[in-house]
Amino acid sequence: YGYEAGRYANIKFVYDDSAKTLTILDRQGEFPGMLKERTFTIFYVTPSSAEPKGIEVKYDGKGQKIELK
Repeated sequence: YGYEAGRYANIKFVYDDSAKTLTILDRQGEFPGMLKERTFTIFYVTPSSAEPKGIEVKYDGKGQKIELK
């Protein structure tokens, strides 16, 4: 119930279709026991992608932009 006291973290993802990029923004907030680093596997799926390959992204709370072309 820590979130009731304001202890939580959010990670926002923003996709730009025209640039084919995914931006992971800076993490907002923190709480005791929270993972400081994590790995996301991003799959870019299109109607023509037979078997999309995952892009592994290491995330430490700082924003980054991933090209999906």
